[in-house]
Amino acid sequence: MATTGVQYAAKCRTQLGYVEGRNNNTKYGRWFGLNYNAWCAMFKVWVAVVLCKSGRIPRTAATKAMWNAHVKAGQTHRRAPMVGDSAFWSHRVTNGIGHVSTVTRRKIVNGKVVGFWTVGGNEGNAVRESYHVLRFCVRDGRHEGLWGFADPWGSYAAAVAAAKKKKATPKPAPKPAPAPAHAKPKWTLKLVPVHYYGYKNQKAHPKTYKRIHTDHAVILRIQKVYKAKGWYTGALDGIPGPLFDKATHKAQVHYKLKSNGLVNRALGRKLGLFA
Repeated sequence: MATTGVQYAAKCRTQLGYVEGRNNNTKYGRWFGLNYNAWCAMFKVWVAVVLCKSGRIPRTAATKAMWNAHVKAGQTHRRAPMVGDSAFWSHRVTNGIGHVSTVTRRKIVNGKVVGFWTVGGNEGNAVRESYHVLRFCVRDGRHEGLWGFADPWGSYAAAVAAAKKKKATPKPAPKPAPAPAHAKPKWTLKLVPVHYYGYKNQKAHPKTYKRIHTDHAVILRIQKVYKAKGWYTGALDGIPGPLFDKATHKAQVHYKLKSNGLVNRALGRKLGLFA
């Protein structure tokens, strides 16, 4: 798996506190083969190769040569840095780029990067972390300060791609509103024997009733039968009403039953709803 800028910056921080020996004597210089020389660039290469197993950092001990390699690769910029970016610094003594370090953290105020922390080798003869205000210097060799950044890890491109993907991802459709509960009828509810609701193993008691609106499926079945016979002209909604009561009276008259407006066992048999 390819190393990211964040992972590289974390590896750089593991070296914090390392102090050089006399005359720039360091493990980074010994590994590179140029011990007793300025080692800020060699430190960056050592972290990339030894700790990250990566060749993304140009293998050179000269900071200016490292910058030029990044320029050739199209990786340099002067925008707000990403974690893992290489920060290049101008020194009057070198008449241009003279130091390089790694961005490890950023200070963001109101969504804008205003400062950043870097870890660098050969800073006060040790590996140190320091804070800087985001302010670029004039590139004339006479001004010291921040020369520019390089992004060898593709952090900026990855962040832009992630933002585009997030923007392009459609938002989940809102959940549909729950279906409104059936409104309670305003008229007086008719009562039906319990046996009608399917308790076939129980003997129906003439005085045991349930409210008719408690089983809309049953009412809907009756409405369909009434509709087929032309007695019911209302909606097939499973809700009783005046038209349903009128149809019940018509059915009882048709079958020569007692006209009481109740869907009882006798009417149910005639309608073919149960034996």
